[in-house]
Amino acid sequence: MARRIKISFPDLGMEVLADLNEEGAPDTCEHVWKSLEKPVEGPFYHGHETGPEIFFMMPAAPDLPNEASTVFPIPGDILFYHYDGQLPHGEKVYDIGVYYGRGGKGLLAVGWTPGNLVATVTEDLQKLQQAGRLISNKGPQRAIVSRVEG
Repeated sequence: MARRIKISFPDLGMEVLADLNEEGAPDTCEHVWKSLEKPVEGPFYHGHETGPEIFFMMPAAPDLPNEASTVFPIPGDILFYHYDGQLPHGEKVYDIGVYYGRGGKGLLAVGWTPGNLVATVTEDLQKLQQAGRLISNKGPQRAIVSRVEG
């Protein structure tokens, strides 16, 4: 059985479950799993250029390979991004993008940016779609990303 993660939106009363893509992106999945030894809490933002995507920032990662990379995610795809962004000091950007609708794309101001397909939402995609629309309309929302044990 695949390892799973949970994304909870406590203020919205919603949560979704996702299976890690360990076969397609083993190094990325291992990094994400280790990063979630303690649940990660923070705001989810709505993507501006990427279409129906919500995202949250991750701590710095080791140099990860491109694994199961795509620039055309489908609803339910969770991508791990690690790219040189347009930050003030040229820092690398690390984030998790969660796609909740059709028409998502990895086209950013820095150009086409592939993300590693790290997981897929397998339960409650409709709740994810609702959360995405609320974040798009109301602004960032607090979320908790954690491991599902057992």
